[in-house]
Amino acid sequence: MLKLIIFSISLLFLCSCANDDSALEYHVLTNKVQTSANLNLLLKTSTKVSVEVIYEAGAQPYTENQLNRKQPLWNMLENNLKAIYDARGMNVELVIPKLAENMILIADQNKESWTALEVKDAIAVNKKLSSSDTHAVIHVFFVNGNFNNGESINNNVIGINVTGSMDIAIFKDVVRNMGGAKDGAVAKFSEQSTIIHEIGHAMGLVNNGVSQVNSHHDGEHGAHCSNPECVMYWQNEGTSNMIEYVNQYIKTGDEVMFKASCLEDLSSY
Repeated sequence: MLKLIIFSISLLFLCSCANDDSALEYHVLTNKVQTSANLNLLLKTSTKVSVEVIYEAGAQPYTENQLNRKQPLWNMLENNLKAIYDARGMNVELVIPKLAENMILIADQNKESWTALEVKDAIAVNKKLSSSDTHAVIHVFFVNGNFNNGESINNNVIGINVTGSMDIAIFKDVVRNMGGAKDGAVAKFSEQSTIIHEIGHAMGLVNNGVSQVNSHHDGEHGAHCSNPECVMYWQNEGTSNMIEYVNQYIKTGDEVMFKASCLEDLSSY
């Protein structure tokens, strides 16, 4: 019975994004699909999409301007969401907080780890917005501590999207130490990249409720893209691959991290 309970809990999250391949077992084990109700809301009926950010004291998201660019870090997320809706030909109002004062601060929950259930419950208690027929709300929760899959704590998991929901958690203790320099440029860009990646899962990528137009699903690594230049590639989440990926972004200024195959999938849904 205990094993059954643990397995059931582990199935509650869609995808864990880690800074090495130690979370690979979670990628494979939890390759579940997003619900058609959420996909229809996100990709068909919404005229407004809001990202509501909640964070614990001590886990504040990075909100300064991008390195060498006079634009907020959160423009990265906005530009990638815009690319999705442009690909679909949808006129959608995007509401994305750019500053901490527009996010929801809660007290430090004094937790060393978080399960998917605990993430989902905390968002439900602290959120101010809920989705409606034409308004999709994506919740991003920044927490202290690490991810707990029900069996063990993994200090390499950067973020998760809870299965069948638009709830996302970012594990700030992991993010801030990425790239060698604490709270450095790599950490800041990686934080945004991870949010974009998890929202990609919430939107049904890859082969996670949204069917493929052309084959690019890396089934061995869960709901991920086989293209290493795409944000949905499984290793673009904290390894040396992520550092290289982020450096390429900084150098080229390429705003859209979803590559053609993923955008084609979303466009055809």
